[in-house]
Amino acid sequence: MYSLYFLPVFVLIPHKPEKINLSKYFTSPVDSIQILSTDGVDMYPIIEGKIMVQLKGNVGSARINVFSGGDSFVKDMLFVRSKSRKIKFIYRGSGRNVYLAGSFNGWNSNALPMIKTDSGFVAEIQLSPGRYAYKFVVDGKWIQDTNNPLSEDDGYGGRNSILIVKGGHEFIDDISPSHYRFPFTLSRVYILNGDRLLDEENYSIKGRDVFLKNLKTDVIRIVGIGRKGEISGPFTFNIKPEPPIGGIMYFLFVDRFFEGDGRNMRKIKDPEVPDIANFMGGDLKGVILKLKDGYFDSLGISVLWISPVFLCPEGAYRDALPPHRKFTGYHGYWPVDLYRIDPSFGDMDDLKELVQECHKRGIKVFLDMVLNHVHESSRVYKKHRDWFTSIYLPDGQKNIRLFDEHPFTTWFDEFLPSFDFSKDSVVEYLSSAAKFWIKEVGIDGFRLDAVKHIPHEFWRVLRRRMEVERHVWMIGETISSREKINEWISPSELDGQFDFPLFWVLRDALAGRTGMDRLMQEIVRSQDAFSDGLWVPFMDNHDFGRLVSFINGDLLGNEKELAFVSPPGKPEKKSYHLMKIGFAILYSLPGLPMIYYGDEIGLPGAGDPDNRRMMRFKHDSDEELLLKEVKKLAGLRRKSRALRFGRVVPIKAGNEYMVYMKKYFSEKVVCGFNRGEKDIVVGFKDPFTGKHIKLTIPGEGYRMEEI
Repeated sequence: MYSLYFLPVFVLIPHKPEKINLSKYFTSPVDSIQILSTDGVDMYPIIEGKIMVQLKGNVGSARINVFSGGDSFVKDMLFVRSKSRKIKFIYRGSGRNVYLAGSFNGWNSNALPMIKTDSGFVAEIQLSPGRYAYKFVVDGKWIQDTNNPLSEDDGYGGRNSILIVKGGHEFIDDISPSHYRFPFTLSRVYILNGDRLLDEENYSIKGRDVFLKNLKTDVIRIVGIGRKGEISGPFTFNIKPEPPIGGIMYFLFVDRFFEGDGRNMRKIKDPEVPDIANFMGGDLKGVILKLKDGYFDSLGISVLWISPVFLCPEGAYRDALPPHRKFTGYHGYWPVDLYRIDPSFGDMDDLKELVQECHKRGIKVFLDMVLNHVHESSRVYKKHRDWFTSIYLPDGQKNIRLFDEHPFTTWFDEFLPSFDFSKDSVVEYLSSAAKFWIKEVGIDGFRLDAVKHIPHEFWRVLRRRMEVERHVWMIGETISSREKINEWISPSELDGQFDFPLFWVLRDALAGRTGMDRLMQEIVRSQDAFSDGLWVPFMDNHDFGRLVSFINGDLLGNEKELAFVSPPGKPEKKSYHLMKIGFAILYSLPGLPMIYYGDEIGLPGAGDPDNRRMMRFKHDSDEELLLKEVKKLAGLRRKSRALRFGRVVPIKAGNEYMVYMKKYFSEKVVCGFNRGEKDIVVGFKDPFTGKHIKLTIPGEGYRMEEI
């Protein structure tokens, strides 16, 4: 059990009524709620597992009895004052329909309408401390805020406006699992151990220190109140994290990794299909061979995420959008049958062997599960047309890739009908298909495609269906803001999601497009945002151009078009050095960092499908040196609980470097990263002991040092 499976500390704006849906924190529907006691909050239950809460001051608490699934659960709730601020945006130009879009809402162009007033078009939103990029969307046109002097390149030839909401980073000293130290003298603390507040018999305060005893679970959340009114927290500590927390996940395309059985080789014979968009011969047997060779062990891999292996369509299909190129289903995301493995990849025995061999080595297996759609050649589509949404909108327009306007009904292409999740038969069919792979093969979890295009209620049903005999890990893909990503992370839905907000900044920082100081800020923001769920940071994936080519400056322009007209070649030596820094950052982060296959050798590539080249196991000297460095990092992470589990404590940063500490109780590691060409010496004080430290960080390199 980990922190996600306990109620979080709720952060509220004082004196503002807030509706909280407790059903999201239980795998079974909540039937009713009984409020047993309150302190510092007004609270009353409303329908369908919801409560209305109003925080009176800085901190409040309540004890409730929740009736769910025929059982009752007594739980304590803790509420803390939000550090967010109300920010007013004003667009002073003309227009009919004006919206505000930015990194705070996943750049959704129609989610935040601006209201016309005498002073201009106005929108007000609450924002926590941090750095935000934004634009105005005026009658469909994206416009920079010319009244704001702060801006940056938007990557498309224009500029994003930048807003900085000030606020410092908070941390406390986790001296031991039973001893914590605040930066101020304490007058009171609130300590949640699991779902129960510790009473005063089970903790004591001595100045800045708090001592705990008789802990019932391994999850602790602490809020401290100072004698001068200071407030700090909440802070979450997981005393004994369970796998895969602290591991490393490796994502591979089965067709593009390694060929172990030439008999499965298949090519779609169509002159309009480029080689890069056709099958290349990788299979499950090839993955098994590399597993047995120790390849994944050498990289410190604890979770293997494999691309979809479902039956694929026979031919090639034309993209509905210009320039209308043809592709095959080599990638597995066009499933014809969710219960069958495509012969090109292998068979059921191969998949079972892969899972068994992984488990022998302590590696979990996550299967990429496609639940939003099937291919038009699927028997399910032919037999049950009423299970799917219409490709046409009421006005006759085709509903293809209208992801913002019609997120739950849009089709990804003309040959990929989307399921209608309002139908009980659809929910039953898809949840049964997912459960089939758990029971039949023994996989440990799923990577779930297109999460935000499937309603929350389906994910809740899927979670209930999965949680019968053991915990099934569910990791989602939602390209959006942290706030939006978090909407799907809860005990009733997903364990975690991929951290796209950090992904963009990490790429830009390694490529020199933004400062390392900004990267450190964003790492801390993500750590705080995803502290309850499974944090999945990453620096490359299968939908965007390869990181090493991005760093090398080879992806200027349309990444997807470059894949066909000017695919990038071998990067310069400097780009491999910067990839080394990227891996050092990933291997120092908590949660479950993800590696995209081929990055460990600096495999180049433009956009999809060029970012899915065949993996190579014969390397030149630059590739071999990078691979050697990644293996070294795997060894460092394996030996250090601070690297695997410790919180990131920011120390010092500039445009070319950043230094942070990883701390897990008594273990501390200082991590320095320098993208500049020259060695630097960074002096600072240990934030916990005050000891003066000097860290020498090599040019285009990193340094990790236990202290």
